[in-house]
Amino acid sequence: MKRFLTFLMAAALMLGAGAMTSCGGDDEQKAGTQLSGTAASLVGTWRTEAKYGYYDMITLNADGTGVWREVDLEFGDDEFDAFRWSYEEMTRRLILTYGGGYNIETEVYEVISISGNSAILGHWDEDQMYYVEVYRVQ
Repeated sequence: MKRFLTFLMAAALMLGAGAMTSCGGDDEQKAGTQLSGTAASLVGTWRTEAKYGYYDMITLNADGTGVWREVDLEFGDDEFDAFRWSYEEMTRRLILTYGGGYNIETEVYEVISISGNSAILGHWDEDQMYYVEVYRVQ
């Protein structure tokens, strides 16, 4: 049921997102360059609403590093994962890269919208389900 409701919400947001346009320019991060546009707007700490006994928090630093945190409210567990991130302005893709060497994992998120203190991100999971999460500035 949760997946069905999430799918419905994702479908509704995708229909609405079709009307949005992206600012021009390529904001690929390079060492020593300053972020601009949407990439600069993403810098900071973002948190989801607490649902199903947990919430996610993501911190994106201007230097291209970040931390993903999942907090389990029921059991008090708090998990952290460090990553590197980049943003592709033309495709509106936020790319998180975890690990290094032979153990590299990549997650790709679509920035559906970002405005002031809220951002809507979508991503496909390993079961080919599309999830949409609303994040608020922490």
